[in-house]
Amino acid sequence: MKSKATKAKYQKPPPSEEVNALLALYNARRYAEAESRTRALLKKYPEFGFGWKLLGGAQQMQGKDALPAFRKVTELMPVDPEAHFNLGVVLKGAGRLQDAAASNQKAIELNPDDPYYPAGIAWAYAKDGNREQALVYIRRAEAAGVPLKEIGLVYGSLGDLDTAFDYLERGFEAEPGTLANIAADPSADPLRDDPRWDELLEKLARE
Repeated sequence: MKSKATKAKYQKPPPSEEVNALLALYNARRYAEAESRTRALLKKYPEFGFGWKLLGGAQQMQGKDALPAFRKVTELMPVDPEAHFNLGVVLKGAGRLQDAAASNQKAIELNPDDPYYPAGIAWAYAKDGNREQALVYIRRAEAAGVPLKEIGLVYGSLGDLDTAFDYLERGFEAEPGTLANIAADPSADPLRDDPRWDELLEKLARE
């Protein structure tokens, strides 16, 4: 009986051509279509973790609630650090900062070399008003090579706008591509009323 139950849980992945077609839609930014077709695929392959990851990404890019999809990914792919990081991003956006920090911490445990994971924890601590812990993790992220933009956003959330814009300006000079979507990033909200924000956007527009 035990082996039978184990077999029942196993499910072959979908054909690679179906997955590649969904990835093509996502990469073409056809998120609504990617969501619809991924849902259809998951009806046939409900245990396909990458499908749930793709569904969550498509929903997230449309401003929809991606929390259930990303939570499902962590259930199906518990040792995938990206799954926990993505869940942390969504939890952070929902204001569940302690849960977000826990998800990012799990991602760090699974992949301690990725600099984005400690940066995510730093941002969550900054939003929660815990400056000491935010600085611990953002220094760790900086030492690991996270883009300067990410450091600037954490300092912005800490209310240290001079340091924030210093990192953003340095990021613009060294790695301008990392700032490409900053105008739509909610993590940048604390910076928007500062005159330096509009100046930065003007520079990016000319890039």
